[in-house]
Amino acid sequence: MNKINSFLNNRNNTVYLLIGFSILLVILNIFSKRISFHDAHEYIVVAKSLAGIHNIKLFTAHSIVYPFIISLFLKVMSSELIIKFVDTLWIILIGILLLNFKSKKLILLYIFSPMVYILFPHTTPALPVAFFFLLGYIFIKNYEETRGKLYFILAGLSLGMCFAIYTPAIILILFFIFAFFYDKKLGTTILFLLTMIPTIAIRFIIDQIYFGFPFYTLIRYMGSNFIVSLGLNQNISFNQTYHFIYSLPILIIGISPLLFLIFKAKFKQYKKEMIFLIPSLIFFIYRGGAEINYIFMVAPIILLILSEILTKKQVIISIILSLIITPFLISDYFGKTSDEILREDILAIKNDFNPNQVLAGKNLALVLAAIQYEDSIYIVWPEELKEDPLRSYRFVLDSKADVLTSIEFVTNINLNNPQEYKNLLLIERKNQAPGEYKELKCYQELCVYEK
Repeated sequence: MNKINSFLNNRNNTVYLLIGFSILLVILNIFSKRISFHDAHEYIVVAKSLAGIHNIKLFTAHSIVYPFIISLFLKVMSSELIIKFVDTLWIILIGILLLNFKSKKLILLYIFSPMVYILFPHTTPALPVAFFFLLGYIFIKNYEETRGKLYFILAGLSLGMCFAIYTPAIILILFFIFAFFYDKKLGTTILFLLTMIPTIAIRFIIDQIYFGFPFYTLIRYMGSNFIVSLGLNQNISFNQTYHFIYSLPILIIGISPLLFLIFKAKFKQYKKEMIFLIPSLIFFIYRGGAEINYIFMVAPIILLILSEILTKKQVIISIILSLIITPFLISDYFGKTSDEILREDILAIKNDFNPNQVLAGKNLALVLAAIQYEDSIYIVWPEELKEDPLRSYRFVLDSKADVLTSIEFVTNINLNNPQEYKNLLLIERKNQAPGEYKELKCYQELCVYEK
């Protein structure tokens, strides 16, 4: 234990740990074979499109700021590895930010936290949001200590960047402002909100450049969530009970195997942090079904509190438990993953049929577009062969009383710039093709059909 204490007390060793941690993540990225995670295909396809790789009609219901950032790297080198490197970069940068707290225990808890290894190949805006949120937290704490106006402005700019990158971050921002400004004058709060405008505007500027309308992705996101909340989209539901039950244990041990000891934290000591964290966690556990990428946005602050509670011995125990748990949680990232099988099937289809464009099967369009880079087959959405409207949502505002009239709202989703496609080969998973198609050849997971 004396050797461990000596190791922890040496600041240089903490830096060396971060360097080793960074190298390990890069190596894991090289050998990982999975990219299929929540909404990842959408972000990847948008990033590729912004970088000039147009192998499918663009679709997005989220902010494209993070795909835009990724696209800058893709313009240098177009490969899946580059995207995973950008994702991992945020995790490394968060580790560097944590050096600000001068806590060796915090660094150890972070670099051995199972969640960073769960998330390293995820293409999700939650990663940069976690970075900018931690940055905003550091600035606001410095402002409270020094009353420096620069810290105040930088904190606002950091939080504004969170919303620019990821719309759900608005919930975190609101809880954060309440927690850290409830005891301040209204004018100070309004001034802080104003400091967020320049970075929030980045989102609207990028939307204007690419869509010709500054609020395009914001309206798309709000509209999609409104339709789901009314129960009009049968394919998506806010009822995530099953996912919650499955994910919550992974979430708890994913942050730290000793997370349960955080109950020892004194509320008075971390009053503002708790006022911010408790409602944020409740909201995202309920709304997000305990998805670890949502919780990761505030996890560095949770680990900060935990590091103040745990003894050095408990930190060592946490590391040992993490080393045991983590390999099981990420085992399906390597080897013959489903994504790797799809890549091999697409390559075989190119060699056997050499199609310029193909019709994607149900729920396959974004997947097939995301895994291709060089010599991509153009992917046609199944919706492109349908007649307008593609979807129609009808909501009736009725009354329990026997009134004369009712109010009806109807929304139609129409195809933009329809094109005519003839004699397209269909790529679908085995035994899932419509009856009017006949099988030409099957591979490991995909089959090729013609009508």
